[in-house]
Amino acid sequence: MSSPGLKRAMTSRHMMMISIGAMIGTGLFLNSGYTAGSAGPGGTILSYIFGAFIMWLVMVCLGELSVAMPESGSFQEFSHQLISPAAGHAIGWLYWFCWVLCIAWYLSAVGIYMQYWMPGIPPQVWYLVFGVLLFLFNSSSSKDFGEGQFWFAGLKVIAIVVFILIAIAAAFGLIGGGNVQGVNNLFAHQGFFPFSIFAILPVMISVAFSYQGCEIVGNTAGESVDPQIEMPKAIRNTVFQITGVYVISVLMLMIIVPWTELGLSESPFVTALARIGIPGADHLMNIIVIIAALSAANSAIYSCTRFAYGLSLRGSAPKSLVNLSKRQIPLNSLILTYVGIIACILTGEIPLLANTLNAWMWAVSAVIGVLAWIVIGVCLIAFRRKLKREGKSVDQLAYRSPGYPLVPILVIVLNLIIIFSMLFDEGQRLNFFIGVPIIIITYVFFYWWEARKKTSSPNISMKTDL
Repeated sequence: MSSPGLKRAMTSRHMMMISIGAMIGTGLFLNSGYTAGSAGPGGTILSYIFGAFIMWLVMVCLGELSVAMPESGSFQEFSHQLISPAAGHAIGWLYWFCWVLCIAWYLSAVGIYMQYWMPGIPPQVWYLVFGVLLFLFNSSSSKDFGEGQFWFAGLKVIAIVVFILIAIAAAFGLIGGGNVQGVNNLFAHQGFFPFSIFAILPVMISVAFSYQGCEIVGNTAGESVDPQIEMPKAIRNTVFQITGVYVISVLMLMIIVPWTELGLSESPFVTALARIGIPGADHLMNIIVIIAALSAANSAIYSCTRFAYGLSLRGSAPKSLVNLSKRQIPLNSLILTYVGIIACILTGEIPLLANTLNAWMWAVSAVIGVLAWIVIGVCLIAFRRKLKREGKSVDQLAYRSPGYPLVPILVIVLNLIIIFSMLFDEGQRLNFFIGVPIIIITYVFFYWWEARKKTSSPNISMKTDL
């Protein structure tokens, strides 16, 4: 399948920032506190380094697939062609639904954050205002969207870099009025590894959630100026930048604030800035989290729209979703995505369901995100086997995943370990039993659906750039 209607106008910097924009959000600004409080300093640093390693494994697998088959449907299309139609339908709809839930949560969070400054305005007003702005943003041409998201996500990265610089100054006693102990915080409270090294296992699902969104770069392949050149650059820069931002910022958090004082009650970045005593820290942090949430929602809307477009091409969504606007944007797919977002927001407004929905959303999103990484690893193995059957050489590939077959095998095994490690943490066990059954039920449904049709989806051949 190709994406002939989508305009190829994105460069590596656009692709990179769309991916980074999706990643840096609540996973870092909130969940890092949970990780620090559960694994201690050493365990937290190791878990984020380990998470970055898994992200790199996933990205190089995705890079080979996306350069050889530059499709806007990304791993949904790869799994349809290389695994089975049922797998393609299932992962496509699961991933779409996963991000729709997240977008609804991001917009709801922004509404709450805005009340800090304007408590008299109901949060629903902000849902509408920012929802409309993001809709208009995603209705623009792919080049304009990519350029806008580059600066949008860039502001988020700049904010984190500024935090790191402030934290370094505080650690050396240049600011903070003596309220910061510095590096001693890493060792003074029950040591660098207060728990066993295996304490990183239960928190890995939370860390993986922080890195989820890296795979969105695959969606941009169908709109890249030159996937063979731009995709490898986007992957390399994304991995290096996000690893540096995450590991250094988490390290500085625990240098400023003892890990025993971090948790989920508030953002650890708020706690750190308050400890340093930065004037207006609360307002600064509110601006940062609003930018982070909107940027993440913006990237997620882009991804959902392209996934719905790909599902329509494959026959598991209404054919009308294939229609493009004058700017060559799948506008009907964007509208469908917004219908899903509105439905999730309205459901979350029901008082009795609000807390349950948030817990369910996190469980489903985290598990589906890790599943997507597993699917990418499986697709690469299937792709290499397909090349071998067709008598094609890997030397013909413009971009090759290093260390094959070890890399995709590690992607599959390590992510399965992350999912099943949830069973050994009482706080995560329920999330496992919510997320995994939803995945199984969805796949079984589409397997039955395909069997009932007795024919595969429309006969569209896979185009490889070999």
